[in-house]
Amino acid sequence: MAAKRLSFRAVIGLKERRLCEIRTLLGIDPQAEGAPAVARLSAAAVRVLQDTAHTYPLGEAERTVVNQVLSTLREYPCLGTCAALHSLVSSACRVAWLLSVHTPPLRIDTDFTPVVLNPERHVRYSRGSEQQKRSDLIRSFVWPALLDGDSCVFRAVVIT
Repeated sequence: MAAKRLSFRAVIGLKERRLCEIRTLLGIDPQAEGAPAVARLSAAAVRVLQDTAHTYPLGEAERTVVNQVLSTLREYPCLGTCAALHSLVSSACRVAWLLSVHTPPLRIDTDFTPVVLNPERHVRYSRGSEQQKRSDLIRSFVWPALLDGDSCVFRAVVIT
């Protein structure tokens, strides 16, 4: 799950940097962000990112994620050349990119602090024991929730 969260953060940062680069290249004063012309430019730039979402180069975000994984798992330097890791990161970044350029942007719920199962936001992992299925206390998250604003599009998978 860490690669997914890292990928999401990396592509959101990449998207924001690209939009900022456009504004900087055109000499747009940060104070003018609310101006109608700037809003139309930003909307047009997001539409271009949406139209190219399946082919947009994400190498920068992928390298960021791989480097973060490698710096966390220093004792496994072989991961740097692990094709499976690079493939996972590439796929995770692509999915995260598609979600982040969606209008409105979808996001993963990174609040892993709830301790009690909420049926509107969580679903139990189906392979748990009967005792685990009776408990509403969340022990860990298997998969994060997908949110559209405050509404939950896909519930988090949790172990209770």
